[in-house]
Amino acid sequence: MENMNLIRKVAWSFHRTTGIEYNELFSEAALAYCEAKLTFDPEKSALCTWAYHNMTNALKTFIVSNYNQNLSYIDDISNLIHERAEMPFENSFEDLLEALPKDCRIIATELVSNPERYMGETPNMKRAEATPRYTRGLIYRDLREKGWKWARIWKGMKNMKISLNKGPGYCII
Repeated sequence: MENMNLIRKVAWSFHRTTGIEYNELFSEAALAYCEAKLTFDPEKSALCTWAYHNMTNALKTFIVSNYNQNLSYIDDISNLIHERAEMPFENSFEDLLEALPKDCRIIATELVSNPERYMGETPNMKRAEATPRYTRGLIYRDLREKGWKWARIWKGMKNMKISLNKGPGYCII
């Protein structure tokens, strides 16, 4: 296949910025390249330009659909927290934090240190309207401002879900 390096370059750049597995991105980019060759018109642009734009658009679409599927577990985290909030546990909050992986500890501390920011009223919505999706967006934005990459955020949230599923002793409220 011609322009293989272009396909690799596009896939690698998306891998570095999103953390999604390179092979998955490469296969999507290669598929987009093949589709771009079918619709290519040499009178309008060069093949590599046409293919580049088609591949980046296809990968953006792929990431959005993949991103939305991967975020469904955050709603589960919110439900687990509410279910387990009333469960008794013997350990102190500090012990529970220590039992979490490092990134989960940072996320949990961030949530607990500023509950009004994440679950309080905002100028455009009342407390009852604060949704897990809105809260998730705030957490993501704050972690990105602290220099976290998307892959680390996703992995931290995934580890948080796993930790919360281990048992009542892992409730973070």
